[in-house]
Amino acid sequence: MAGSILLTLALVFSIFSMLMYFFTFRGANNTINLARIAYHAMSMLVIVASAYLLYLILTHQYQFKYVFSYSNSDLPLGFLMSTFWAGQEGSFMLWLLLTAIIGIFLQSYTSKRGDLEPRVMSVFALATTFLLTMVSPLLKNPFEYLWVHPIFLDFKNVAPSFLNLPILQNFLFSDPSSGQNFVKMNSELYAVLTNAGISINDFVIHGKGLNPLLQNFWMQIHPPILFIGFAMATVPFAFAIAALMKDDYKD
Repeated sequence: MAGSILLTLALVFSIFSMLMYFFTFRGANNTINLARIAYHAMSMLVIVASAYLLYLILTHQYQFKYVFSYSNSDLPLGFLMSTFWAGQEGSFMLWLLLTAIIGIFLQSYTSKRGDLEPRVMSVFALATTFLLTMVSPLLKNPFEYLWVHPIFLDFKNVAPSFLNLPILQNFLFSDPSSGQNFVKMNSELYAVLTNAGISINDFVIHGKGLNPLLQNFWMQIHPPILFIGFAMATVPFAFAIAALMKDDYKD
């Protein structure tokens, strides 16, 4: 819930910053400072949300679907940290984080060069708005709880001491072809466990873990370098659109 709130507030500030910068470009007064404050507020919220997601991964908070799907307690620290960007939701978060930080430096750079800041930063804030929309609770939210959408958990991911409880019998399934047994995790089971005083993090004790194909040194450095490139590509794009906005191509 906290992570979703942080990202939702960041989206609001990003939209507000984008609009205030655009209104400044169109000649409005007393909007430039509001745009700057809103952008910095958005960036801080994104940084805090990213740090929170990393904290959830490092402390094995398997009640979050993203943490359960890509990490487990057997991974060494380097691989465990790299699960931050192992899935689509985390990759978007990394892209957003790097873009927001680059925007802080871009804002400082353009503020010293005439009317460049309102044009460039309105476009740049549009980019952060797009990325924040992608990780919003409506789309690829990395802070979605495990029980929001039904998911089948292998017995090995669940604490064995709970499997014989009568309240769980309606949620146990088996696959005759593979011989595997599963627990159907959904909102109904969450309510049953909560009423019994059992927390999801006590019930789910092991995540799926990182794909074995990704458990190598390059997984730890390749995606961050790649997404730094993606984030920095937004800068020349913003300058190009800024030139189109003013119909000025000399500089």
